[in-house]
Amino acid sequence: MCGLFGWYLKPGEFTLDEKGKLAEVLIKESDRRGGDSWGVAAPTRIGKYELYKDLGDLGKHKFASSIAAFDTVYGHTRKATTGKVCQRNAHPFQANHIIGAHNGMISNYTALNQKHKRHCEVDSQHIFYHLSENKPLDELEGWGAFWWFTRSQP
Repeated sequence: MCGLFGWYLKPGEFTLDEKGKLAEVLIKESDRRGGDSWGVAAPTRIGKYELYKDLGDLGKHKFASSIAAFDTVYGHTRKATTGKVCQRNAHPFQANHIIGAHNGMISNYTALNQKHKRHCEVDSQHIFYHLSENKPLDELEGWGAFWWFTRSQP
């Protein structure tokens, strides 16, 4: 099962050391739910979001030490159930103007690929394509939790 984590902190409200402790706990606990890959969406200095993704545990990656520098972080650790373990299948996903990550399962993802002429290798991607295309989410059969935002208005 995957892990979702993140925070939004007012700039300057917490010290780098305090954010580092928060990041350490969230990464450690999220890695327990992942292990196959990880991904983080975090804002750049010019107000856009950058996606950082890799394989394995986030806590063992050099990027983990830089997470505390961000006042806003959206994260995901993946325990793969659908789709190969590879960097492109790590969450978060970008579907048009939507960025998001999911912990759970969409059981009808094969039928959704056929119906909407998509090539989603990971079942979760359908959530974010549906949101970006204004399609009803009740067409998705599954369960879980997810976070998402629009690239223009995080």
